[in-house]
Amino acid sequence: SSNFAAMKGAILVGTLWISTSAVFSTYANGQFLRRFHDPCAHTFIRFALSCFLGLLCSSLSAQPLGPILPELSRRLLLPSALLLIANLLNSMSMLCSGVTLTYVVKSLIPFFTVMCCRIRGQRFEVPIYISLLPVCMGVSIASATDVECSLLGLLCALGSSMAQTLLNISSKDRIQELKLSGMEAFTVMATVCTGLSLPLLAVSYAKDDGSGVVTACLSLSQEDPCPTSMKVVAMAALAYHVEYTLNFLFVALCNPLAFSVTDILRRLGTICCGALLFSKPMTFLNGLGVMISLLGVISYTVVSRRISQRNRDQDWADEYKALKEDVFEEVLEDCGPSRRGSKDISAWELAIDSSMGIAPEVLCPIAVWTPPQRKRFGP
Repeated sequence: SSNFAAMKGAILVGTLWISTSAVFSTYANGQFLRRFHDPCAHTFIRFALSCFLGLLCSSLSAQPLGPILPELSRRLLLPSALLLIANLLNSMSMLCSGVTLTYVVKSLIPFFTVMCCRIRGQRFEVPIYISLLPVCMGVSIASATDVECSLLGLLCALGSSMAQTLLNISSKDRIQELKLSGMEAFTVMATVCTGLSLPLLAVSYAKDDGSGVVTACLSLSQEDPCPTSMKVVAMAALAYHVEYTLNFLFVALCNPLAFSVTDILRRLGTICCGALLFSKPMTFLNGLGVMISLLGVISYTVVSRRISQRNRDQDWADEYKALKEDVFEEVLEDCGPSRRGSKDISAWELAIDSSMGIAPEVLCPIAVWTPPQRKRFGP
């Protein structure tokens, strides 16, 4: 019953994540960029609100981040800078080329991940490279046939995907080392990004001709305390925080494969909702390229998971065999010299499986994934 309740919770959170990202975030971000044409302010306000809400929630928890925030910020400075670059280039790409191209190009993140790991010396099996071919082919078709595609938008989308890839690679080990949850790490990085993006706010203010974000925030009056422009700003900032909060809640409730497939559905929903909400025309080849790229991501996810599972099974089998051999040698020594060379040692005398003291779940894959217990970095 507990597993069924956890599954229902995962389905609920996953559905909310998909709908929030595909509908609410797509609409809010599109409205902001169409109204203000300002990716710099778009980046700043999203980080600023996430920083505020994240620190507020942390201050109410049993282990607030405040006392160790300076040290955590220093340790996560590089991932924070990459997160800022990824978000800024993502906003620029959506402004120049729209939602479709931006999110289709993000399908190249697995390709960039494999290439970066290959440069660092890690080798992959041939099926991994084969599964990436439809991703590259689909992105190429979708980009070449996109009616809103521009060179600057395409370059920004590629840069955002590359920065996201480097963020994933550089942040994983550091977050595990600091023993932070995903939401805690995001709060720290949002705080750092808020400080790093202050120059972007200065650029936005310098370019403000009277219809920008800064003017909208400074022109509040008692007659209209919440004008339309402020509603657009609030929606864009809130959508970003809600999307990431649901992201981290969902990843803790499911296994990696389920999360990857759900992320692909979220991306497909974002592309379709963007086309419907903003009346974006999509040609047959454009839609075909989108589907090929997403199917490529699915094939990469399935292949990589199967290879990882097979490697883990082999590691467990090798470890089990080594432990059995060690115990066998110990039992032979305990049997004494008279029977050390004998071949008729009984199973009761050996008692290999029970004498090792290994829990069964260590020797075989666990069917139900549960988040590990952690003790956070700091005093």
